[in-house]
Amino acid sequence: MTKEILIQYCDLKEEIRDLEKRIQDIEDRLVRIEEDGAVTDSVTCGRKGKKPLGTIKISGFPFIERRKVKTSLQVKQLKYSGLVSRYLELTNDVDDYINNLGDSRMRRILRFRYLDDMTWLQVANSIGGITTADSVRMEHDRFFET
Repeated sequence: MTKEILIQYCDLKEEIRDLEKRIQDIEDRLVRIEEDGAVTDSVTCGRKGKKPLGTIKISGFPFIERRKVKTSLQVKQLKYSGLVSRYLELTNDVDDYINNLGDSRMRRILRFRYLDDMTWLQVANSIGGITTADSVRMEHDRFFET
């Protein structure tokens, strides 16, 4: 496993977060449609020359719009479940890779950075000692250069 797989793992994690936000937006839209109920519009009843003969107010429930939103929600939820399955598999692969490293310090750095989603400053603080965010990041970078 290389750095690219760890980057893929982080990207997949972000993709899942993005999809969760999109699903929440669709669910909110569906709730608004169902809470608002009927929609209303006014239409003209023909024209005599340039003047309209009158207007009529029409109203109804947006069944077609609700069906489209529900379908979109179902599609996103299916995609989400597939991504979560892939994410869990990749998490196990990344965890196995990290656990098989010979260097204890590097295992801790990679675990904090990738599995625990810490910033470099948080990683440095978790490792302790006289480490800085830059020194931990450089150690990480040097590990993957070799």
